[in-house]
Amino acid sequence: PAAGGVGNGDGKQPGEDAGPVQNTTEREKEHLVVLVHGLFGSHKHLMNVVRVMNTNFSTDNIEIFVSKVNKRSKTLDGIKTCGDRLMAELDLRLASAPNNFKTISFVGHSLGGLIIRYVIGHRFKDEGGEATIFGLTPLHFIAITTPHFGCNDTYLKDIKTEDSVTPCLRWMGQIPVVGKIPAFLFHVFESFFVWLVLRRTGGELFL
Repeated sequence: PAAGGVGNGDGKQPGEDAGPVQNTTEREKEHLVVLVHGLFGSHKHLMNVVRVMNTNFSTDNIEIFVSKVNKRSKTLDGIKTCGDRLMAELDLRLASAPNNFKTISFVGHSLGGLIIRYVIGHRFKDEGGEATIFGLTPLHFIAITTPHFGCNDTYLKDIKTEDSVTPCLRWMGQIPVVGKIPAFLFHVFESFFVWLVLRRTGGELFL
């Protein structure tokens, strides 16, 4: 084998005929699609999404990048911390080869959508009238069941008729068998219990 462990796995040295060069299509990909999972999630939860995209869409010119830096309990560290991790992860990917990317899109599930919004806000630039994110032209931002307005629903008169926020616990008070006292406790102590269980991320959902 070659010095430093460089070789082709068949006893041939670099420069010898080793057949066709691998990953030729990788160098041609110009569109980066970033997928980010939700609370307590991991990259494995998005594998079916990746499979469907590869099956139903032409991905010859697309690289599907599934974030792995905020899995499971790391999602409790707050949107800022999770967003900083995602930015560092994408910086590392864009600094490595192959990289002929010209455009970028984001798909976030639940909390992943909020993390992406944080990242977009910090990496968005308007250079001479041309908007870029990570230096790439943005195409799509798709958020799936993302609580964009948070979970602070205490100002709502009737949550049955409101859909702008995502209640964490208060909705349980609408279940008839729960009773009035538990419903009242869900209403009063919702933010505390959410903060207690979801830590910093839970607190930020009630800003």
